[in-house]
Amino acid sequence: MKLIKALNLGISVISQTLFGLSTLVLVIVTVWGTVMRYVLGSPLTWVEEIQLLLMVWMTFFGGCIAFEKRGNIAITLFVDRFPQKMQKGIEVIVWVVTTAVLAVVMVLEYDRMLTLIGTMQSSAVLRIPRFINYGVVCFACLLMLLCHLLNGISDVMNRGKRKEASENA
Repeated sequence: MKLIKALNLGISVISQTLFGLSTLVLVIVTVWGTVMRYVLGSPLTWVEEIQLLLMVWMTFFGGCIAFEKRGNIAITLFVDRFPQKMQKGIEVIVWVVTTAVLAVVMVLEYDRMLTLIGTMQSSAVLRIPRFINYGVVCFACLLMLLCHLLNGISDVMNRGKRKEASENA
């Protein structure tokens, strides 16, 4: 359990730091771009490229934070109508599907990143290599997948402990 907690903490620090930094930089760039365009009458051509990059970062690192806090989307209104055993089965199915989707997205973005590294495509104005955005998506999916797996392991371990405690009582 100590290893799981340590890994979760590491993922949390990484995702929250990168989410916070990308949000902060996005706000600064947006305010600066607005001031330059509407106050000083000298629009910056590169602002939109940075905003797009940072919004992708915010979205995926925000997803990491959601996984860490178990804030996944759930349709409990529907699932709660089933018997308890069936709910547990649905929970397992959802866990497996979520794991598969994260793994597939991670692999696809990794392949796309390698392709973009090979072709050296870049953004129009700042010439930012396009693989950076796809690399961030791949990395964030890896963090989400690790967090999801660790949460699943933790849940299984805690169920065993709860079961033992109820049998001993």
